[in-house]
Amino acid sequence: SLSKLFNCKVLGVDTSKHLINMCEKKELVNFLHIDENCNQLNGTFDLIFINQVINGIPDNKVYQLAEILTNKLNNGGQLFLVEATGKKNIKGIWRVRTIDKIVNFFPKIELKYISKYIDIDSEVSIFFGKKINN
Repeated sequence: SLSKLFNCKVLGVDTSKHLINMCEKKELVNFLHIDENCNQLNGTFDLIFINQVINGIPDNKVYQLAEILTNKLNNGGQLFLVEATGKKNIKGIWRVRTIDKIVNFFPKIELKYISKYIDIDSEVSIFFGKKINN
């Protein structure tokens, strides 16, 4: 688990109570049901990991979420992001954005495209960056 790999506490969050309830309880790992504004998150974090989340959210709300998450990162904190990328939506049910668009959602993070892989005929890109110090 991440907590053992990095010797740290891990907090998993989701806006879906159902998904939070499915999570397996582990030592040093907690789960929290949050609203879309992350009002339940207290404090700041050294690392935020997002996997296949923002493409389920409309652009205007992604900009809001990106600002909230950037504010929750410590100066020099890191963002690790995994999202489907490309030029057209997947069967009209899931948004797919270009690499540049995803990077531009986070102007206060030096977010860089790292690599990509194919998952069931879809391109998935990996991004990593550090928060720019105020």
